[in-house]
Amino acid sequence: MADEEVIKILDDLGLEDLVETFKHNKITMGILPKMNETLINALIPAIGDRAVFLDFWNKNFNKNQSNEGSSEKASKKRKERNHDNASSSGPPAKKVSNEENNSIVINKPLSNSVFAVETMKPLDTLFEESDLGRQVVRKYELKNELENSDRSKVCNVIITDLVNRKIRLRNETAAVLAKMIVKKFPTEVESVYYRPPVSKIKNVTKSGGQNRSKPSGGKLMSMFRNRKHEETKLSKLLLKEKDDKDKITQTANESNDQASIQESVDWLSVNVVPWELVIEHWKKTCKIRCDEFKNSKDKNLTNFYKSWKLYEHVQGYELISIDFEYLKLTKMLLNIELWKKFFDILRKNSQVNQRDSTAVSLEQKLASKNISENAMVLMSLSLIAHLYPPKQMKKINKESFRPSIGLSKESIFKIASTPSDMLLVKEKARVYASERKMPLQPYIIIIGSVEDVQDTYVCIDERLYKVRGVLHALDTCFKAFHVFDLEYPTASTHLWLLIQKGIYQIHLPYDQEIASIQHGLSKLVDKMSTKKHAADDDSKDEEDEEKNEEDSDDDTESENDDSS
Repeated sequence: MADEEVIKILDDLGLEDLVETFKHNKITMGILPKMNETLINALIPAIGDRAVFLDFWNKNFNKNQSNEGSSEKASKKRKERNHDNASSSGPPAKKVSNEENNSIVINKPLSNSVFAVETMKPLDTLFEESDLGRQVVRKYELKNELENSDRSKVCNVIITDLVNRKIRLRNETAAVLAKMIVKKFPTEVESVYYRPPVSKIKNVTKSGGQNRSKPSGGKLMSMFRNRKHEETKLSKLLLKEKDDKDKITQTANESNDQASIQESVDWLSVNVVPWELVIEHWKKTCKIRCDEFKNSKDKNLTNFYKSWKLYEHVQGYELISIDFEYLKLTKMLLNIELWKKFFDILRKNSQVNQRDSTAVSLEQKLASKNISENAMVLMSLSLIAHLYPPKQMKKINKESFRPSIGLSKESIFKIASTPSDMLLVKEKARVYASERKMPLQPYIIIIGSVEDVQDTYVCIDERLYKVRGVLHALDTCFKAFHVFDLEYPTASTHLWLLIQKGIYQIHLPYDQEIASIQHGLSKLVDKMSTKKHAADDDSKDEEDEEKNEEDSDDDTESENDDSS
């Protein structure tokens, strides 16, 4: 692995991209002086990077280049002495050490394999460190020849060293190794250990006269390929064993989970307190409950409430919220700041029909500072229904009609002047749905008036939940639609889609495309998206508002007709 000094050198040279290459090839400060241009060419394929590094290496580590200047300054006497020695009777025999014999390098580029060859241990060292190697050497010293089993041992020692150091045996490397083996054991033949590949051969018997390439061969290549094949088989076997073990563990865990879930189901069927334990067991059973809702063709909530009786608890809205969280549809949490932002965007990008007295009155009341938070939310919700009236024709029992603004609002919330009127409101809603053979969808009941909200309830399948306020009621209603896999009311689908996509940022593949709300939706998505880093400039908002004012005449006429 490259040490810190080498990494610093690369950083200083602007060659940070080569750090991993140097680490992989174990280039340290001790290796740099031993390198040559051939190794550097193989190590750094990009010419530009190679030129930069070679310039640095030649200045700091290339002894041959640094000696050129001093050799030019050699004295005349030294030159003459060298000349006299050269002209003597015969050149002295150069003694070649065993290490040099066993570390032969061909004087031509050998691709990436050059580095592997030049950094290999000498054969003497390899054989001395291995029992098999010592046996082969002793046997050769006695008999001056090797048997086939000995040749396999020689290859085994070499291939083991390569594999341990994660060096791939390429043709160039094998060719050099074969020469090293013959140098060590002169009676051996190179072709036994390595035979180069042939690009094409004519083999009538095996290939029907077609030319085929022939891969490299010899004991070294064969043993290396066999070793890699065995390693691959072993890796696959170990991986399979791990997968089998994981499956067994997973099956056991699933079995334990199923048992634990069933215990929770049984507990919930007979207990309603303590509420902390109810919450704990309810969370454990979310999956089977939500799968049941999703896969059921019968959307009658009465049956669901019979299966899961705790929905009827006065705090059943908390259980609906837990189930909604399990669906992981959104990370958004509805609060007053988010609602104000939602309403402001819709208000800025639409115009109040001045002929709609109800809308004008709502806008004036919202401008007052002496209103409660609940009244503000309810009035702004009402005003949104006027700003975005239903324009599509709807069908109920094969009869087409266009819902009014009043019906659109009433499908979301209903007003009961006093608590005693609440039963009348519920009955009226049930009869209306029954006569039209429609499901009774979740809705809000307000005790008091739009300007004076006294209490807030959510009605789901005729079960009433008293909640903290209008915003909490709206949140509970919305979550109920998704938990029980229900459709939005026909008259207010467009309003619920504005809430779904604008506040909760939920976009589902089966959502209806409603043309009349697309402009508002685009502004909501643009301004409220958590993925957007910054909102548009205020000047752009003003331009959009001016454009809406210019085009509002025709729209207000049609909206007025709808509201009437």
